[in-house]
Amino acid sequence: MPMRVMGQRAVGICGTRATEFFYGDTHLVRHTALPHLVVASRFGEGAVHTLDAEAHRVRKALFVSLLMDDGIDAVAKLAGEAFDEAADAWRGGPPVALFDESARVIARAVTRWTGVPLADDEVDGLAADLVAMVDGFATVGPRHWRALAARRRRERWLAGLISGVRAKHVPVAADSALARIAFFEEDGGPLDHWPATGTALRTGDDDYTTAFGSWGVSRVSSTSSRRAAVSRARVTAAPARR
Repeated sequence: MPMRVMGQRAVGICGTRATEFFYGDTHLVRHTALPHLVVASRFGEGAVHTLDAEAHRVRKALFVSLLMDDGIDAVAKLAGEAFDEAADAWRGGPPVALFDESARVIARAVTRWTGVPLADDEVDGLAADLVAMVDGFATVGPRHWRALAARRRRERWLAGLISGVRAKHVPVAADSALARIAFFEEDGGPLDHWPATGTALRTGDDDYTTAFGSWGVSRVSSTSSRRAAVSRARVTAAPARR
């Protein structure tokens, strides 16, 4: 069915055959599929969502491999433990903004799972930036500007971190997601080199941000451990701060 989406021509499809067509490797391309407002803030330029053909298969295989075996169970377990720790701190105290606290807890859990070093005084900033990227994608105005600023901060941070891992200045477990992404090679070299001026590690960081941030949030937020921790703490959910 022909239609228009944001002023551009589009076609709506449904049914089994349409689904098979949609997921076929050669029928559609990804690099022009997503609006710039989504790519710029949510996924990042050059992320796996914008790659086609063999480049997409190779990059996707990297991230899928991180979730195999006990990958998903491990991050869910870490999330449950992080919520338990937070619930103990909430108990007996004043009401908390459950949305804000959950963002901090999930940020802690997913960085532990990926092997990303994160100091206590860095948690609030990371959580706020990850929320801003999700909250502001495909929007215009201040929300989008906050999302873009958050992405730039996190790309610079991750570029420095991955550079440190590659130079062996940052200790990291060899089997961690951080190490596997830092030393992953495609097209005969590591994920996108960047000059000494400190330009963001575009592809690696874009996908890394998505991998440990948005995937972790969407996966962990449905775990029973989270519900149990919040229930035991008897938290009063205050409105989320904006």
